[in-house]
Amino acid sequence: MPHHPLSPSPQRHTPLGCLACAALIIALLGSGPATAQTEFRDIKPDDVNVVFGSEQIEISLDTQAPVTTAQAWAVLTDYAHMSQFLPGLELSEVTSRQGNTLRVHQRGSTRAGLLHFDYENVRDVSLTPQRLITTHGVSGDTKRLDSSTELRPREGGGVQLHYHVAFEPARPLPSFLGNSALKRQTADNFNAFIREMIRRQDNAPRRSTAGAPTPNNTGQPDNRAMASEGSPGPAP
Repeated sequence: MPHHPLSPSPQRHTPLGCLACAALIIALLGSGPATAQTEFRDIKPDDVNVVFGSEQIEISLDTQAPVTTAQAWAVLTDYAHMSQFLPGLELSEVTSRQGNTLRVHQRGSTRAGLLHFDYENVRDVSLTPQRLITTHGVSGDTKRLDSSTELRPREGGGVQLHYHVAFEPARPLPSFLGNSALKRQTADNFNAFIREMIRRQDNAPRRSTAGAPTPNNTGQPDNRAMASEGSPGPAP
């Protein structure tokens, strides 16, 4: 597998280089009025589980979002606009697509305390619409990387999200240094995902009891022809 090591700059610490890929790991994951009864609570670093093995690191998170499954899916797979709402992500683009299989290129930066890291990766993404997103690293800052994000509707409203990633860092990452940074990065990114889901759902066109959008009496141009999922992204 092609490998592109990080190029340390001043203030960077190369043994922690794989912390930079954490932002990307999380980044790749992919209506109407909110119907969920569950209120959104910020994800805390301690909600994230990180396990350091002899060769690989595993990260997992179970959380919920107070939005429809369709809205959650629209944000998690909106690779074309992901850099607009995920912290530190500078570039996110779909370089090729064949059915529900995408190749995605992302680049960005992240921090761990005073340390600064750049990252860049290419992954193949497989979509099972509104159910499952799996990714496999093709090139970048890890020797091996595989992740999955599962979506399940909740009976009381909202959607349950289960995220898991296993990766082998290109450089050793001591657990006493990397554990807290990986937890924080994962929590920050999922908080950003869920806030974007809520923002788009709250801004979706309201509908009257007859099922049609409510009249626009503001005298301003009516832009409600946009899909309720918000900014258009790769179709599932």
